[in-house]
Amino acid sequence: MAACRSLSWSIAMHELQAERRPAVARRAYLESVQAARVEALRAASGTKAGLWTAADGFDRRAIMAFAVHHARAVLNGCLARGCWRTAMAHGLKTAWAAAHAARRAATH
Repeated sequence: MAACRSLSWSIAMHELQAERRPAVARRAYLESVQAARVEALRAASGTKAGLWTAADGFDRRAIMAFAVHHARAVLNGCLARGCWRTAMAHGLKTAWAAAHAARRAATH
């Protein structure tokens, strides 16, 4: 004789939801993964552009060229429209962040 088993979908769905991680933990995990991706991309772009050399340290000429290229991209509409001062400020911040990420990647 076959055993008759009933399934309460309501209870099953509540149990599944209870097993999930809380939203705060999921959000923190996703933010850490995104931060690791950003760091890897910065390190790769900084290494490719030659912003950090182990022998000489930071290559300021390459950093400035990287920043100017980024500022021109901003002003050409790739990111947002604005004045040269703000575009260059954003470019320099991006360049130095990439240079520091390249240094961290090279030391590890």
